[in-house]
Amino acid sequence: MGHGRAGIAALALLVLLTPVPLAAGSYRLRAVEEDFTITTRSGERLRPVGVRFRLALDPDPSELRWRARVRRQLAYMLRAAPFEIRPERPLRDRHGRLRVQLHAADGTWLQEIWVREGLAVVDPAGLAVPLRERLLAAEQAARTAGVGIWREGLAGPVPAASLQATHFRFVLVEGVARETGCGRVFCYLNFGVDRRRDFTLRVRRPVVRAWKRRGFALEALVGRRLRLRGWIFAAGGPMMELDDPASIELLP
Repeated sequence: MGHGRAGIAALALLVLLTPVPLAAGSYRLRAVEEDFTITTRSGERLRPVGVRFRLALDPDPSELRWRARVRRQLAYMLRAAPFEIRPERPLRDRHGRLRVQLHAADGTWLQEIWVREGLAVVDPAGLAVPLRERLLAAEQAARTAGVGIWREGLAGPVPAASLQATHFRFVLVEGVARETGCGRVFCYLNFGVDRRRDFTLRVRRPVVRAWKRRGFALEALVGRRLRLRGWIFAAGGPMMELDDPASIELLP
């Protein structure tokens, strides 16, 4: 009997954790909150996966104005018609928001539109390769056209040689990796001759080993021109820590 109840409980948990296909037109917008959580009239709190709207933990007035403008634009677009949500794995983030791809009723992928219009920066960590490639192509088109956030100059790309140590900020950095080395906890990819002043990427040693098993070796990046995207923080000089190689692009 106890085994039967346990089996029923396990089945109920599986049902709760399994994403249910959601029909287009099922959801309408209630609000786009200040942290860009999208809330629906049915009470769901949504986090669009693959894009980033907020780029600084301590934003200056120009970024605050930009955020307000983007929130108004997103609210306008999402109120225009019902939208479909397609859950991603894992289903919820640490704030309990449902992680989703958003689509218009006609199938248009809204994250791709937002990136192409320069309203968001791609955050590719954990994205399936086809989705990541589409978003990066849309972002390249927006950067080339100089629209939205790229016209504002809020996300870079910043040359590694001129990057300054700063408080936490999400930015694109471009440069040639000079050397790599490992300590007890981290491995490092240095972009300058002075490790105490120049830009450095750090990756935890277990993550480096996991990357290598996937065919992505940190040492193979030395001498290559790269574009990295992530949070910059001060650790002597400017530093970025990554745990997904999707955040590193090889440039010509």
